[in-house]
Amino acid sequence: MSDLLSVVPDFMLTPQTHKIVLSLEKHDITISDLLVLEQLDISKRTSISLLDLRRFIKEVANALHSSIGSAYDTNERGNTTAEVDNGGVLLGMTAFDVWKSQVYISTGDSEFDRALNGGVMTGGLTEIVGESGAGKTQILLQLCCSIQLPRSLGGLSKTAVYISTEAPISTRRLIQLLSSFRARFADNLQPDNELSTDHVFSITCGDLESQEHILNYQLPVVVEKHNVGLVVLDSVAANFRAEYDRVPNSILKNETLQKKKTGPALLAERGKQLIKMAQTLRNLARLYNIAVVVANQVSDRFEGSGRGPNSVSDGETMTLDHQSRWFTGWGDESYGVDNKVPALGLVWTNCVGARIALHKNPRSSNVSDHSASESSWNRVMKIVFAPWAEGGTVCRYVIDLDGVKGKIE
Repeated sequence: MSDLLSVVPDFMLTPQTHKIVLSLEKHDITISDLLVLEQLDISKRTSISLLDLRRFIKEVANALHSSIGSAYDTNERGNTTAEVDNGGVLLGMTAFDVWKSQVYISTGDSEFDRALNGGVMTGGLTEIVGESGAGKTQILLQLCCSIQLPRSLGGLSKTAVYISTEAPISTRRLIQLLSSFRARFADNLQPDNELSTDHVFSITCGDLESQEHILNYQLPVVVEKHNVGLVVLDSVAANFRAEYDRVPNSILKNETLQKKKTGPALLAERGKQLIKMAQTLRNLARLYNIAVVVANQVSDRFEGSGRGPNSVSDGETMTLDHQSRWFTGWGDESYGVDNKVPALGLVWTNCVGARIALHKNPRSSNVSDHSASESSWNRVMKIVFAPWAEGGTVCRYVIDLDGVKGKIE
């Protein structure tokens, strides 16, 4: 690591850190590599213990922050004065500190907020999953409006970042919802509480490579500079499905590439990329105490289709097919069909902190997917799991010009 003293000339070497520097230098690992590459990979490559490596990386990061005059002050970001390590984890926080830092963003509907015990919590990764037309994007756009409200009205007086992977953000619908919010809160908004599309930063990324670059490099800068309180990714599955689920025929013709890009190897690579992305989003949420909300698609569920949860024999109670209804949001006949499952599988399920499922079922067999009548659908929001709200809580809702509205029952 020959560039250490040239980049950070004031870095103090001790006998222990000197040994680490020599080992890193031997394997041609620079400061950039040290801060970007996976710590576990560096540890294996250099035979440095993971604990010693983490401590060294922390010292280098602190030296870099000091050298450019940007040492972390977490109070300015809404957190406590707890120390932040290289992985974005808050150190030294007590349970009371964590409780004090928790803030909720209103969904823009009182019934949804009641079901969610206040709204969407900051500091974590929340998923909204449902089939096409269920209302995922509607809720995400409402959150982009709510975040601009003052705290007294359920917002944080902050801006939002909307990352779209399927189609550009619907500016017309966002303007429509902002007008509805202005009319609803006209008597409570101050002149400086302007609700505007200028407070929603949007970008479209059509492939996994650009998505990774945006999340790792561009997004942290925007969050830091523009007082961001909400990050939206709509949807998380689109680029992964395009990259991993549809393998080009040209690849299949090559036997060597086929072994690398299909089957278990393909699933393992996708799982690794999912975990890395989720870790990036969670660290960003914790570090800046913001809400990160992602939309997810659904897939058809074939195994066990048509069987109710109570029709499984005793020998099948421990199978994944039987237990999946407790973490997928589907499989309970009380809310309609049970032949759907969230995309990206169990690996992604274990990455999210909260899952909200949106069910959209026709009232009769004559209703098509393109029916324009809202009265033709039964819509149910179900909290599958969340650390701040009771799992299994449901709320029926409709979608109109003013957005998503929960129905009082």
